[in-house]
Amino acid sequence: MERIGFWKSLVRSFTPRFCKQIAYQPFGRSFKYLSLFVLLISIIVSLFISLNIKKGLEGANQWVKENLPGKIKEYLPGEMRIEKGKLAADFPQPFIKEASKGEFAFIVDTTGKITSLDGYKNGILLTQDKIITKAYKGPGRVEIEKMDIKEIGDSLIIQPGDEEKGEIIRFISPPKSFVLSYDLIERWSKIAYKILFFPFLIFVFLYYLISKLLQVMLFSLVSLSARAFYRIRLSYENLLNIGIYTLTPITLLAVLFILANIRVPFFPLIYILVYSMLLILGVSACRVEE
Repeated sequence: MERIGFWKSLVRSFTPRFCKQIAYQPFGRSFKYLSLFVLLISIIVSLFISLNIKKGLEGANQWVKENLPGKIKEYLPGEMRIEKGKLAADFPQPFIKEASKGEFAFIVDTTGKITSLDGYKNGILLTQDKIITKAYKGPGRVEIEKMDIKEIGDSLIIQPGDEEKGEIIRFISPPKSFVLSYDLIERWSKIAYKILFFPFLIFVFLYYLISKLLQVMLFSLVSLSARAFYRIRLSYENLLNIGIYTLTPITLLAVLFILANIRVPFFPLIYILVYSMLLILGVSACRVEE
């Protein structure tokens, strides 16, 4: 039996007559084709996802540069220090910053005047010795958690960064320190989408491979019906071979719609109808073998 390369098989799979050439080949050869085909579309889809992430990160970097300096000053007007498990701040207190029309509050009060987040649905309260968080989960469902400041460490200084140096915020825990800067965020974002490409590729490959195999087996009911109707002597393995190759056109169309961000109404139904039609045409093409 003539061996046909992957690319030729890919092109010829758009012609139902090609099914009479591959129907009787070993299933392993068809599975190899499916694996290569799935790998191809997985690379394309993963690149598309990664490039979109890159674009999103670039937009996030721009937002950070334009908005974060002001936000840091709003929520951290000065230096905060943890010394021997106690919090101190060099700005007037109680310091209260509300957001979302009072739905959220960030409060710093080491004076003891404010000890709870009563009156707010969500918030964070820093007292001299505790961090209290409150989260509204729905009617009658409120989660309040408390953590001792000393769990963070015995010595920590949190400062607004030097804007002239491109700094956002500083965390100093002698002898170590960490400075979050715009350059650091930009470097992270440049490598993030590259690092994420391979996990995406593995996930997409496994997803497509498993889902396509399940589709081939599920739609073999259509192939079996066509075999009975045309009275063709094809084994179940032959029908699986046909099912694999006839997946190519409709799968490529689905991927094209994903890349072009096109939403087609009732596409799942269209997918079922087109794939079923291709299966019937592929099986009927094998009548020549009778």
